[in-house]
Amino acid sequence: MPYAQRCGVRALRLSFVCVALVALLALAVPMTAGAQLFESAVGTSEPLVGPAAGVQEYADVERGGDIFLAVWSDRRTEVPSNGDGYATEGDVYAVRLDASGNVLDEFPIVLSHDVADQETPRACWNGENWLVTWVSRTPILVHPWTPVGLQAVRVSPEGVVLDETPINVFPSPAGSVKYLATGSDGTDWVVFISETVQSGMNTRTYLRGIRFSPAGNHLGAPVTMFSPSCCYFFPLGTDVAFAQGQYLLVFEGIPNGMVNDAIVGMRFTQSLQELDDHPFMIVGTS
Repeated sequence: MPYAQRCGVRALRLSFVCVALVALLALAVPMTAGAQLFESAVGTSEPLVGPAAGVQEYADVERGGDIFLAVWSDRRTEVPSNGDGYATEGDVYAVRLDASGNVLDEFPIVLSHDVADQETPRACWNGENWLVTWVSRTPILVHPWTPVGLQAVRVSPEGVVLDETPINVFPSPAGSVKYLATGSDGTDWVVFISETVQSGMNTRTYLRGIRFSPAGNHLGAPVTMFSPSCCYFFPLGTDVAFAQGQYLLVFEGIPNGMVNDAIVGMRFTQSLQELDDHPFMIVGTS
């Protein structure tokens, strides 16, 4: 049986990301701040609706029942010349679409409007709600672009954000973190990350999984699933599917000295126990 249950099926993404991009560019959030100034300038206090300002990027789409949730990073409120990242830049927005590609929300759903950058959001359906996970960059005094963290919120089929405060996906990283993918077994979610930890002259990369309940609670501590001694990579573009009680994670890597680059895979149980000692090659070049 093929790995059929997926978060973000690529065949669906190819068609509906285009719809989502058109939809998000055609929508704008109500301008409530400074409403009196707008009223005096344009003669009305009604929200102004038109094409979104700024840049919209990192689009993703996920089916949930008979509708879709499109998410993206949005720079309509970016402060010009904000070189230090201490004001809002990229935010995370969403809209729902029906099976015909019609936008169901009059205005985009704001998932995150924090300072600095929130980017590369991805949605995952568990049979009840979506979990939308993204990379969040929180400025600090030493360096405005560190540390990089991961946040998430649950979104209902009605378009309601179920978490008033975003979930801190990986609260205490020991090194630099990259967000890879989110999967679901039809009930719980798993967020897959890579963490690179440097200790003196030694640098190790770890593949980790963080499980969440339908209520958005952590299900135990992060699980370390794989730590290559050399030559594996876990870049953006990693994807995961679930079927027959197993997760299949695919990513770029170098499985042996005879292959320069390859797409490789690893299988894990629902509790994130390894079913493969090492990644197996799916396709590669010598």
